[in-house]
Amino acid sequence: MDGVKTSQRARLLALLLGILLLGVLGQSIVIDSYLLENFRRLEENQVRASARLIRLWLDNFVQPLEATARTVGGWQAPGPAGDWPARVIEAAQNRGAAVHAAAQLGPGGEPARGFAVERGAVGPLGASTAQYLKRHASAAAGPAAAVSGWMATPRGLFATASRPAASAPGARVVLARYFTTEDLATLEDTAARASN
Repeated sequence: MDGVKTSQRARLLALLLGILLLGVLGQSIVIDSYLLENFRRLEENQVRASARLIRLWLDNFVQPLEATARTVGGWQAPGPAGDWPARVIEAAQNRGAAVHAAAQLGPGGEPARGFAVERGAVGPLGASTAQYLKRHASAAAGPAAAVSGWMATPRGLFATASRPAASAPGARVVLARYFTTEDLATLEDTAARASN
């Protein structure tokens, strides 16, 4: 009689083990083939939506710079070098833009004039910022092409916009803005809201 009970227990244990194994195996097949693929697609869609939202948000910084670059580039007489920074800053403020650097590039891409705004004071254009602005000379597809966008730099994100300068053939006006920590905090909030 003990042999029969042991045999029944062994069969019952084997049956339970089989059901458990089948349940685990079946569950992982369902998860791997169906659920993970749906989660993967959902995550990809959320990442794309977040990227679109962030790109639109970043472009909001470029649009006022583009409008200001169009205005400054259209000046027939840019005025004396000392007045130029004040006029550019005023034009930017009228467009709702903040300008942290500006340059007028000659036909060869060298800065003919330029300035930087640090802590509210106008000063000379730094070497690294000048290098970023000089990229617009070679980036323009044609003499009338407008170039704008943003890039990552060691100092942070940097938005730029340029237009041909009407006052000098082959010259370009380039305006730039560094993103502040407040801007980046807003960007983080935007990305967090997009992912929820």
